[in-house]
Amino acid sequence: MGSKKRATQGTSKLYNRKYCSYDHDENGDLIIKFQQSKIVKKIFNWYLNGISFIGIVKELEKENKIHNRENKWPKRSIESML
Repeated sequence: MGSKKRATQGTSKLYNRKYCSYDHDENGDLIIKFQQSKIVKKIFNWYLNGISFIGIVKELEKENKIHNRENKWPKRSIESML
């Protein structure tokens, strides 16, 4: 019920969460991190061209695009993004 109430009041942060290539500005609104957005666009293009989640992970590893402290992109991150 609390989630519904916040959504109707416009105070829900459910759709304002940071994710790949986004950050919050001083007002709490989402803003694009343009350097990272290039990687996200590549991921979407690879997917639209028929590359699997694992294939995308391999492409990112080939390009040395690091996502986290372990220096890898978990398959689940790609699934969630798409």
